[in-house]
Amino acid sequence: MRRRQKRIRVIRLAIVVLVALAALLGFSSQWLVARIYPLQYKESLFREAQANGLDPYLVAAVVRSESHFQANATSSQGARGLMQIMPDTGEWAATQMKVPFAPNMLYDPDYN
Repeated sequence: MRRRQKRIRVIRLAIVVLVALAALLGFSSQWLVARIYPLQYKESLFREAQANGLDPYLVAAVVRSESHFQANATSSQGARGLMQIMPDTGEWAATQMKVPFAPNMLYDPDYN
């Protein structure tokens, strides 16, 4: 029991030291978040999210969950690109948006 209590105290002390060190060095929470959750394709994500009235961080969360920011990702079912869009769905959406479509365009991060 004493060993466990000692380990807990050491962990708490380490956390306090790390937080104090971060404060002393002037690291902002934004810097820390950027290191823990790197955001690729940020400009495209923010631009398209804003243009479509969506929260850019929600869009980024979907992209991270679906493809881990790998633009060339293809699922076993055939979904493609950052947001893992099926070609049939992509064709339907492109028709609705009146934009050109080809299945391989889904691998383009800006298009997807």
